[in-house]
Amino acid sequence: LPKHPPSFLSQDVPQNNEGWENLMQKKGLCNRNLHTFIVTSTTGVENICRHQGKYERNTRNLCRSTNKVTIYDLNKKDQTKCRYSVTEEMRYVALGCDWKGTNCFPVHYYASYENGPGNNDEQCNKTYFV
Repeated sequence: LPKHPPSFLSQDVPQNNEGWENLMQKKGLCNRNLHTFIVTSTTGVENICRHQGKYERNTRNLCRSTNKVTIYDLNKKDQTKCRYSVTEEMRYVALGCDWKGTNCFPVHYYASYENGPGNNDEQCNKTYFV
């Protein structure tokens, strides 16, 4: 998976399209056709890779959240400008996670899902990465 951390917002979620356009410009993300923001704290998104996530079946480092989170999907409306249509949803998210030192960290937003992980899926933790 490419190594770029998931984008998250812990507060100050833009209230209109102009606010989202300003945020995308400020973060230098206007070149993206699709972008997803997860609304949670830094700890909240990190915990998906630790004790609040379960491994995606047949993967080595994808963890799906055990609780739904608010996400905003932004789809580019105009290729020459930083204009997006915005959709807000409550969904489960899957993150690519890498173990560094004594902690596991999210390194990539993979996807969102309507359904949570399976009851028999293993909890994300250090032992799987070693």
